[in-house]
Amino acid sequence: MKKYILLLLIFVLLFSISCTKKADEVRLGVVLPLTGNISEFGEPMLNGIKLAVDQYNNAGNTPKIHLFIYDGKGDIHVTNNRIKDLISDKVIAIIGPITSATVMNSSVLTQKKGIVQIAPAATHVLATKYSRSIWRICYTDDDQGSIMAHFAKSLNLKNAFVIIDTTNVYSKGLAMYFKNAFEYLNGKTSKSYYVNGGNFNITDVANSIKLSKADFVFIPMYYEMSYKIIRELRKNNITIPILGGDGWDSPALYKKDFSLPGKNYFCDHFFYETNDDMAKDFLRNYEKRYKTIPSSMSALGYDAASLLITEIKDNKAYDRSALLTAMVNLKSFYGVTGNMTFNKTPDPHKGFYIIEISDKGAKLKSQLQSI
Repeated sequence: MKKYILLLLIFVLLFSISCTKKADEVRLGVVLPLTGNISEFGEPMLNGIKLAVDQYNNAGNTPKIHLFIYDGKGDIHVTNNRIKDLISDKVIAIIGPITSATVMNSSVLTQKKGIVQIAPAATHVLATKYSRSIWRICYTDDDQGSIMAHFAKSLNLKNAFVIIDTTNVYSKGLAMYFKNAFEYLNGKTSKSYYVNGGNFNITDVANSIKLSKADFVFIPMYYEMSYKIIRELRKNNITIPILGGDGWDSPALYKKDFSLPGKNYFCDHFFYETNDDMAKDFLRNYEKRYKTIPSSMSALGYDAASLLITEIKDNKAYDRSALLTAMVNLKSFYGVTGNMTFNKTPDPHKGFYIIEISDKGAKLKSQLQSI
């Protein structure tokens, strides 16, 4: 009798295992600014995400990945509402949003539900500090401040003139990290010049640069303001190099006729002039599908989706809990934006593209590893 019961239990167990329904679909959420004043960043990022997911699905992999896509409009409140929609959609992970402010606010919501969140482009050092279920694939402002300080020293530049936008958290934070790193390297900040958004007199800025005896300018601002200031400074006979951070990346950068006068350098997450085989393969596939060159936002979106796909596939992580466990143990990931070392932290240690813009256009100056 005991033998019979044991065999019966084994049969029931094997039958239940064989009848367990495998996941036939994994739901991933995306919330990006697809309309509004920063939609020019959201759309290319979504293109990169879609490319990675479609490559996975079209290769015959199972379970299939289903994307739920929402427009956060770059607004904190709208983004939070879209995050709540994605929670209701029963997604197991969310890619986005883009800006640090929207990421920090939305990460509180995703943590409550144990949903993995990937921040593709939020560089503020605090972006991953308010949640234990968020990871980023971009570098941070302290990393890029340090790398640009070291790059300035490699050009034998010694005295910085730093222009800071007091209305912009990104500008103030990056300026602080750059100055700290540069002065640690025995560089000097000749002068910090403060502007209030678009309210400044370019002639006064140019005269201040001349009087400061600085041998380069550092502009930690977004591209619209940075490009405007650069062009106006060149008209005012400021010929010294001008440096900046990833905020300089813009759609204009990927147009063949784009240029800025003088010698100008900034760091970015990706650039299409690359010798990396994986990145070149991504470049070919992206151009074939979208008939345009991928931007750094495109590459970051591709890597965000690829990271999730890898963790889901390798760990058979088909629900929120399993994926969160897999991500907590994440050690490294190799993507089109470079090799990322996590070592069980939410922020990757990774490399940088240094891009030069001049009268001759934009080109890759060098690729550097994080300091």
